[in-house]
Amino acid sequence: VDKTVTKGDFKATVSKVDFTADETRIYLKVENGSSSTFDNYPDQGVIVQDGKQYEAGWSEYYPEPSTELKSGASSESIIVFDLIDEADFTYSFEGYDDDYDELEFEFDIKVE
Repeated sequence: VDKTVTKGDFKATVSKVDFTADETRIYLKVENGSSSTFDNYPDQGVIVQDGKQYEAGWSEYYPEPSTELKSGASSESIIVFDLIDEADFTYSFEGYDDDYDELEFEFDIKVE
């Protein structure tokens, strides 16, 4: 996939999507290039596909995202959802900079 969304000094990259027999996995890296802390919540993100919304789930088997990223830090995680169709979808999540401004990271994922 390798899609990156940049919002100011903050960057999020979806490197891969797995469709398994029972779940959908999004491989995500979030980077904080600012001089302050960044709060982000990719594990509270959603997938929208064909008008249907899917909430992120939880699994003890995958790395969880760091919700509070210190200046210059990054976090890699795998965000798990119930199984969706192997077709195009949108994944989005929110974060907040040190001024509590909301930043939305939205990825249009095209399945080939």
